[in-house]
Amino acid sequence: MIFMMDYLDFLQKVNDLFFKIIGENSITINLQVFINGRRHMLDLPDENELIDDYVQ
Repeated sequence: MIFMMDYLDFLQKVNDLFFKIIGENSITINLQVFINGRRHMLDLPDENELIDDYVQ
């Protein structure tokens, strides 16, 4: 499970770099969909989207 998380974090960084270089296109969108799908299957949130002080 740790390997998959590292793999997805790496792919996210690659996709972020592609997005900065070439912008929004089918490559960056499809890669993001893939990453999000894997995160959802493994129930792994993106650490950039976590809220530290969550109040209910």
